[in-house]
Amino acid sequence: MSKINVKIPTASIVKALEERLAKVKSDYANQEKLEADYNKQVEKWEKGLASLMPKSAPKSVNVSDGWRVPDDKVELRLEWLVDKSKVPAKPEKDYVEIHSSTYREQVEEMENALRILGMTTDTEVSTSTYNAICRYL
Repeated sequence: MSKINVKIPTASIVKALEERLAKVKSDYANQEKLEADYNKQVEKWEKGLASLMPKSAPKSVNVSDGWRVPDDKVELRLEWLVDKSKVPAKPEKDYVEIHSSTYREQVEEMENALRILGMTTDTEVSTSTYNAICRYL
């Protein structure tokens, strides 16, 4: 396997890393709001599904009193067929959830990389240096 050596301008890497760091901080700061918005979209979607329920009870009823159901309860599942075109699209998350420890680790590593890149006098970054930080870009 051949090895590729590429020189990348340090200023380009610093700029890209700064932009990524700002985005990670912004996403983490807005995570609760984004999660709340997503939950509202899911709630609305579920209500839309409930509106597809037929007026009379469907013929297929699934009854369960299995081990996951408390002794004083019975789980009823109503099942019916609906044309796929009538079912609204399920909302998708347009953000990535970041755990606080992962956030702290990523921010610390990006800030360290920026400090080190700021101290260099080289105008280009080697491939090995780029490989060390490329997962954040």
